[in-house]
Amino acid sequence: MKISLHSCWCTVLIVLLSSCGNQSTEASAGIINSIELKEKMERNDPLRLIDVRTPAEVAQGALPGAINIDFRSADFAEQISTLPKGEPYLVYCAKGIRSAAAIEKMKALGFTDLIDLEGGYNAWKSQFAIE
Repeated sequence: MKISLHSCWCTVLIVLLSSCGNQSTEASAGIINSIELKEKMERNDPLRLIDVRTPAEVAQGALPGAINIDFRSADFAEQISTLPKGEPYLVYCAKGIRSAAAIEKMKALGFTDLIDLEGGYNAWKSQFAIE
């Protein structure tokens, strides 16, 4: 009995320790501020920009090169699903609330490399001139 109990504990310990080094394959999202984003853009880092604001908001100004997919539109998931899932994306809205929700939806759809712009477009335009 002692030997089998000892074997059981050893097996449990081995399983626990072996799982400690495994990296998660689960999608995660980072957060960067406007200055960090500007630096990435100046270095031409591979990063696709997704503006999840409404078309009316986008008409008031947007980040250069961003594509607009309105988070509030009924077909947001359908539109976002047409994008390649393995590419890096920066998602932004006006303040960061919709972009956080959009990122959660994107993770559920299989996107893995996602970044949220801290403070959204409002933070960007308070730091930098809008073209």
